[in-house]
Amino acid sequence: MLRSLLRGMRLPCLCSVGLVLIACGGGGGSSAVPEPPVTQEPTDNRLLVSFSSEQAVVQFVRDGFAQAGSSQVAEVALAADAGAPAQARFSTSYRLESDVAESDLVQYNGDLLLIAPSRSGGCCFVAVDAATDVAADALFPPMPPLEGKVRVLVTDAAQMAVTSEAHIPLEEGLMVEGMYLDQTDAQIVSSSSWWGAYGWDRLALGDWAGQVLELQTWSLDNPAVPESRGRLRIEGAYIQSRKVGTKVSVISRFTPDVPGYIFYPSTQEQLDSNLALLEQLDIEAVLPKIQWNDAAVTTPSPSACLHVNAAHKWAGENEPYPVVTLVTQVDAQTAEPLHVRCYLGDISGVYVTADHLYLLENEQASVPGTLLHQFLLNASSDYQGSGRVEGQLFLGDQRDFRLNEAAGSLRLLTTAITDDPNDRFEHTLWLLDARVANGEMAILAQLPNDGRPESIGKPNEDLYGVRFLEDRAYAVTFERRDPLYVFDLSDPRDPFIAGSLEIPGFSNFLHPVSDKVLLGIGRSEQNLPKIELFDVSNLAQPLSLGAFDMGGDLLWSYTPSEYDRQAFTVLNADTYRLAVPLSGTSLQDDVYRAERRLYGFSIQAPNDPSQARLIPQGFMSADPADPNAADEPMRSIIDTDTVMFVTGTSLYFAPWSDLSATIGPH
Repeated sequence: MLRSLLRGMRLPCLCSVGLVLIACGGGGGSSAVPEPPVTQEPTDNRLLVSFSSEQAVVQFVRDGFAQAGSSQVAEVALAADAGAPAQARFSTSYRLESDVAESDLVQYNGDLLLIAPSRSGGCCFVAVDAATDVAADALFPPMPPLEGKVRVLVTDAAQMAVTSEAHIPLEEGLMVEGMYLDQTDAQIVSSSSWWGAYGWDRLALGDWAGQVLELQTWSLDNPAVPESRGRLRIEGAYIQSRKVGTKVSVISRFTPDVPGYIFYPSTQEQLDSNLALLEQLDIEAVLPKIQWNDAAVTTPSPSACLHVNAAHKWAGENEPYPVVTLVTQVDAQTAEPLHVRCYLGDISGVYVTADHLYLLENEQASVPGTLLHQFLLNASSDYQGSGRVEGQLFLGDQRDFRLNEAAGSLRLLTTAITDDPNDRFEHTLWLLDARVANGEMAILAQLPNDGRPESIGKPNEDLYGVRFLEDRAYAVTFERRDPLYVFDLSDPRDPFIAGSLEIPGFSNFLHPVSDKVLLGIGRSEQNLPKIELFDVSNLAQPLSLGAFDMGGDLLWSYTPSEYDRQAFTVLNADTYRLAVPLSGTSLQDDVYRAERRLYGFSIQAPNDPSQARLIPQGFMSADPADPNAADEPMRSIIDTDTVMFVTGTSLYFAPWSDLSATIGPH
């Protein structure tokens, strides 16, 4: 609404960002007539260019406020390979790339267990008599207040016991977004923002304003008395973070908080007031403030902030967008900010490998596309160049599985929504050259193409689980049945569909057990959570090795592993073991009860598909009366022959040999 209203107004002439005005003299004599200013194009021919001055940054933000009405959201995307590295003794938080650590609400290092409260935690379902005529709201009471602290537990896995407990306090108004844990060091990221069940997709421009995030490092040398080593505070809304080596990259978004500004004006008076407020903006207001240990840190210089080069062929009808996407590299031990890079554009995703960081941008055009901006993960996050493909990345929280960088190429699966009711989806596999040349990532190949016209998916089949692994990729499309596609990527200039398998149900989450065996988690034909093994040793003929349905005795059962990879646990040691949580509702003696379970599975002969089998180990159950149990987070750890199940902020133990012998809650 704001965009359309302001376009009808007569605005003062605004300076053009990205163009440099140079006044040239007309000669040596005083009587010479000065030549008119000459407008020059930027010398940098890449898609993104730096701002020329602080005033250019400020004017860009003013223009953006005047034209932009809403924001699209940032989703995180990360490179995918064979999954979490094998551990000799205990499982760790799931990783898509072995060199990139992912934050989580539960972390374990073999002795210490950290459990953070979730904003969605607390009791969310009430046991009531099934025959009682009650209002639906009675089943979902207001959530109890969460304790603003992280539990620090010293555990003895062999004895299935907690030997001591301490707490790390949180700042008032902040809740944990994720944590990292090494031997004696922890990093905790917390923020004031929470988008609830709708996720970031519902955010408008003003939703990025007035937020704050913190990264605090803690020494756990003495776990009974955690000691703070440093605190970083950034204005803006938290998006995601990743840890590579000794550095944490924190991605956030910031909209200037302009007191009195009306994001949806309805009168000319309000419009005039908005413009007057924008004229008062300065560089201090338009860039986020950063503090380290309560001392102010210098804001990024104009050269560290980028925007779209209006002269570039991919610029399109790009308009100024006043949301700052900030990438802050942080020292993991001290929380000191090492480098800040910012981009003023409508980012739709972030993708991180051990070497690169990509900002993804949905292109709004007659044929929607995706722009990919590549940065080095070096000391200054140098911008390398950009690429462009048609279609966009969907699948909600799992969209990060749809990108992968390997062997010098960037591979991704995009979807375009069509107007054809007989085939609403067009899925395309793209391979780009990740080695940037002349500021661009060239397209190496796409599929389908003229030589290989076979569509990915039958008419009206949407795209679900996707996984890349070395020189192959797997994809699941679904409308009524589940076709599992296998792609051969060994020649990055000529990818092709090697084979497919059609089975009931679908898989949302795909995990490579080995290069010959694939695991899928999704829904069965009966709409039950299922786990299934596939033989992919012959790319031309993938086969199902059997499926197991979970929670058939419950109502409304689901597993968060479908959409939250951290809920899935794998330990590849002497035996290959898995743990999958499940939530549902039981009806016993006419009473509805919330059920939270953890199912265990082992895989026989994971490297030999002729012998590979999925072996159920039973399940653990949380106490239905446990007030601290909740559906988020639902996490597990396998340590040798002991299993730990975290549901909400409660901890349960069980031996792998008998998961029903549950001990807890702790």
